Amino acid sequence: MLHWVLTLLGMAENNYLESLTIEGYKSIAKQTIEFGRINMLIGANGSGKSNLLSVLKFMQVLGDNKLESYVRSEGGADEILHFGIKNTKVLKIKAKVIGLEWDITLLPTVNDTFSVTGMLNNYKGTKDEKGIIESKELNDVIDILDSANGEFRYLITYHLNDTSPEASTKMTCNTGDFDYLRENGANLAAFLLYSEKWHPASFKRILYTIQLALPFIGDLKVSPTDREGNYTQLRWEHKDKNKTYYASALSDGALRFIFMATLLLQPTPPPILIIDEPELGLHPSAIGVLASMIKVASEKSQILIATQSPQLLDYFEPEDILVAERENEATTYKRLNKEDLSTWLADYSLSELWDMNIFGGRP
Repeated sequence: MLHWVLTLLGMAENNYLESLTIEGYKSIAKQTIEFGRINMLIGANGSGKSNLLSVLKFMQVLGDNKLESYVRSEGGADEILHFGIKNTKVLKIKAKVIGLEWDITLLPTVNDTFSVTGMLNNYKGTKDEKGIIESKELNDVIDILDSANGEFRYLITYHLNDTSPEASTKMTCNTGDFDYLRENGANLAAFLLYSEKWHPASFKRILYTIQLALPFIGDLKVSPTDREGNYTQLRWEHKDKNKTYYASALSDGALRFIFMATLLLQPTPPPILIIDEPELGLHPSAIGVLASMIKVASEKSQILIATQSPQLLDYFEPEDILVAERENEATTYKRLNKEDLSTWLADYSLSELWDMNIFGGRP
């Protein structure tokens, strides 16, 4: 997403995405979503949770100049526009970040992709830069802000759904692949090796937290597996048996928890962490530890999590929760309010209220 937004987020003292206005994207006819530091997104299947996450993915490919290939992988512009090109003639996205507003307009083309223009409002750069930003297309805007602000970070939606014997988290990876943790965990061992070597305090915290949920793990072994030091693979030592095993000996839930601990407790996290169903495969006793990690991560990163776990909600405040619902064949998003639920919360937990369909988010 937004090279320049992420750069600005990384530089800001109190950095976060303030709001998104989305018009004409998949199930979203027109919605403005206000974001807080922690955003727990809930809703029934088909309500539009995934579409909010995919908007952010869409913005990422715009920033990476990979729009055309992404649109084709999604089935073309007709599949992305709300009820297709006959119903929706334009796609608009506005992102507000720390006082800046980024507007993008996308028009469908004859070859079923999009033409794009963008504008940045309230930018405090030089007069010449500002004039260019207001008049040029999106790529020029990105180029100007990249050159002005330097390094940017990727915005990634994390969803570890492959825990098969051939899962990339279990495979050998290059020890130099530690720039950022990949969405499929393909460089998990290399990222942990980097943390152990350069951020030992963070590595110890990751290991300690893993041991809270998986007490049979005595240590993580991520040292290089070849003589030249070019490759590594995730291994772990059993606490009582003094024996080292490969990741293939872990249960699906255990492997996912190790991945989540590494992601949420990493030494240099990205400005925004987006995670789809982090509770997937976890034992109920690990949900509380997961919630604690999310809160710790929110001290450095803004958190957006799509979840199906009622139990996970009980560790958060109503204001942390966004509810996605379908109304008149279009997705709406609303944030819960503690005052509105005060009478109910005197006797029930958030998970119970969700099960009772008091605030929506149910079929």
